[in-house]
Amino acid sequence: MKRRYLVAGLAGAVVLAGGRVWLSVSGSTTEPDLIDLVPALAEPAGPGTPPSFDMSAGDDSSIDKSTWRMLAEDDRAEYWVARTQGDRLCLFAVMVDAEMTGSSCTTSHDFQANGVWVGVAPRPGGGVRAYLAPAGYIPQDLPRGLERLAPSFVAGDPGDTTRTAVVFQGAAGMNPERFLFPL
Repeated sequence: MKRRYLVAGLAGAVVLAGGRVWLSVSGSTTEPDLIDLVPALAEPAGPGTPPSFDMSAGDDSSIDKSTWRMLAEDDRAEYWVARTQGDRLCLFAVMVDAEMTGSSCTTSHDFQANGVWVGVAPRPGGGVRAYLAPAGYIPQDLPRGLERLAPSFVAGDPGDTTRTAVVFQGAAGMNPERFLFPL
């Protein structure tokens, strides 16, 4: 005999999608505000010139040119963030001495849960990796070759390290408690 159970009046719902569990307590499906997660997006545009490559696909993946913000720069690259027309966050690493740019884009939900990172390697031993976590996360015990260039932002060339991750720790009560980015 089959038994069926119906549970009504749940205060929240759990959804499993793509290997991730989302808990919705209020039933709200609103995206987290990227300006809260990446305060640089709220700053006025700086004196730097955004990358000159064309990201205009004519759809919601097109970069909103008014949102380009330089996060930091070092002797290897300039690091930029921007929003797309579809309100995705993109992180760019623009190599200074090579005509190469790496980019990675994500939704605000995925950024809040996982952060975003990008790597560019124009030649062996001459690349960069950049890691951006939401506001409030602090990098911990960085591998040699990486440095904190801005709040919640780390970049550099970790080279051949035996370490497996870059760790960002959140303040008490932050969810997730920490981010582990692959090296």
